[in-house]
Amino acid sequence: MEERQLEFVKNQFIKIGAKEAFTADLVEKLKAYEPLIKHEYIKAFPDGAANAVFHVKRSTTTENYFLTKMDMSTIIAGTNIKHGNTFYFNHRNYERGDQPDNTTFLQAYNFLQCRSVFFPNNKIWEQEVPSPSYKRGFFFEAFDQSYGYDLGKVLDQYSFFNPHDKLSILESLQAGNLEKQKFITRDGTQRDYFITPAITSGSLDLFDENRKLVPIKEQIDQELISKKLGKKLERQEATNLKLNVVQSTDIGKGKSIKQTIIEKFAPIKKLLRKVR
Repeated sequence: MEERQLEFVKNQFIKIGAKEAFTADLVEKLKAYEPLIKHEYIKAFPDGAANAVFHVKRSTTTENYFLTKMDMSTIIAGTNIKHGNTFYFNHRNYERGDQPDNTTFLQAYNFLQCRSVFFPNNKIWEQEVPSPSYKRGFFFEAFDQSYGYDLGKVLDQYSFFNPHDKLSILESLQAGNLEKQKFITRDGTQRDYFITPAITSGSLDLFDENRKLVPIKEQIDQELISKKLGKKLERQEATNLKLNVVQSTDIGKGKSIKQTIIEKFAPIKKLLRKVR
């Protein structure tokens, strides 16, 4: 196999953010000209691990190999729930220099961790969450621009220690990361919180260092959030309690990410469709 052919495959891994998965073992299989290669790869993250199998297929008309799909599974952080899916790749235009809209390795992992991921080409937030009603089932939901969630404006409503980091925070959250940031509290001290988009409430979910959801009242009392957004979330909380709807703004104090995932989406099943 020529060096340019190896580089062709390597670039496909680079473009999905999985350069490290292009290992010596994979190179040996490529040089053996196996028609279909199933390449296993495990990557550790702060809150878990991604177990992936890359499917690399040789073209029937050329000597080139193409990364066609990736099977990935993980255990949702704070739970014993295993979540997996298959992500397909389109590399047909690579030789012409075009960039297909493929899911990156990091996006796939965060998506399987049931966090919202933003896909810029379509300008859509997507998320999957476990369903209490369907054994081993997951619900899928997507929010396009018409939903009105503007992450940049949402970030402006929080007391970050360094607001100049806004762009890097935004990009990290769009990729689906559970982002750790310093906040300035009411008494001027710094405190670390984990954050992730809470799209249905038009806000962020805040978790403490033990990854317990921080109640809205505490966020307001500590002045972690603007008065305007705080009042809006309190009104939502009151309405949701009346409707007996559990959303991200009325999860009780001390509940874990696992409880949040299950409770947050159970009452709004009618808004979602089950992934088949």
